[in-house]
Amino acid sequence: MEASLERVMKCGVGICGSCLIDGFRVCQDGPVADLQKLSELDEFGEWERTSSGKRESYMSYELKIKSERVYREGEFQKLEIGVKDGRIDGVGLDLPPGEEEEDFGNNLVIPGVIDGHVHFREPGETKKEDFRSGSRAAARGGVTTVVDMPNNDPPIKTAKLFREKKRTVEDKSLVNFALYSGIPKDLTEIKDILETGAVGFKYYMAEEEVDLEELSERLDQHGALLAVHAEDPEFLLPDGSPESPSEYLDSRPLKRSFPPSVS
Repeated sequence: MEASLERVMKCGVGICGSCLIDGFRVCQDGPVADLQKLSELDEFGEWERTSSGKRESYMSYELKIKSERVYREGEFQKLEIGVKDGRIDGVGLDLPPGEEEEDFGNNLVIPGVIDGHVHFREPGETKKEDFRSGSRAAARGGVTTVVDMPNNDPPIKTAKLFREKKRTVEDKSLVNFALYSGIPKDLTEIKDILETGAVGFKYYMAEEEVDLEELSERLDQHGALLAVHAEDPEFLLPDGSPESPSEYLDSRPLKRSFPPSVS
């Protein structure tokens, strides 16, 4: 290692930063040097000399975030986060500079929340909400991934409708997203829908025409996820579409007596 350090010092420009292998950096002229030892040398570490003799960082981030309370490994710590190419590329202290820097002081910095069940109402009911407004609200609240349900208008139950919805969402969503598909009448479409990008299938027991057992067997063949909206139509009141939360509750009366829960 001493020979490597000596050769690095003779190269005259320091660490090129082109390669990092298990805590060791590879100098541009070949030798492997101990990063910790080199960081103690004024000439090297994160820096290199230009032809003018001025020291400049060979590495920078698009964005560097600082906070006194970054949640990592089960606790809040004072840390910096470096972002490169839209992804977190470094976490620590005294990171290289960022083209843009944000210091959040004592505010919390936490991993993005995943909301696994949203209804952004697009297509069909965009007067209530669309993917742009829904994803904007998600981002504002710290939710960075949403999983949207397929009970749209029309219901997303074919590969064609799924592709159309996915294209729309790709143009409008401000956060990461995943999409469920409804249950196609033609179960041979399952493979095509999965290949188009569905993360799973949503089965609404009160209205589906496809047998649940047959569907489960088909999905098992593809290793696909099945989510079930478990409502027995026998116990739903036939009063059309409820217009308010109270009407919705009234349409689903509790008519069965259930045994006490087992602790």
